[in-house]
Amino acid sequence: LAALDRYSEYTRGARFIELSERDQDSALIDVQTGGASGAGVGFVGSSGSFFNMVKSHTWQGTFGDPHYGGNREFAGWDLIDYPGVRMRVTEEDQEQLEAEELEPERRSAYELAMFRTGRPR
Repeated sequence: LAALDRYSEYTRGARFIELSERDQDSALIDVQTGGASGAGVGFVGSSGSFFNMVKSHTWQGTFGDPHYGGNREFAGWDLIDYPGVRMRVTEEDQEQLEAEELEPERRSAYELAMFRTGRPR
């Protein structure tokens, strides 16, 4: 993230957090497309690779199993209406899911015995 600040200062005269929303968007587009690459300008190596890594980590933290430390209080799963980890789905469950009445399971897969076996907690 220090590279993003360096790039913002070099190209826009201010740290990223100090930029207007429009300039922040513009800087992020530069990073995403690889336009912020180059020693002294901000990113050493591909700024596009950095952007993709941050995007991937954001998705993992938002939508992954809470066991790994993200998706606090299942907020990511709620965002996409994910019904949660289920070992089986009954006909009644399927009908409730289709009617958008199925209550989500609020547990990590690692709370289920079959996923805990032989794995450190």
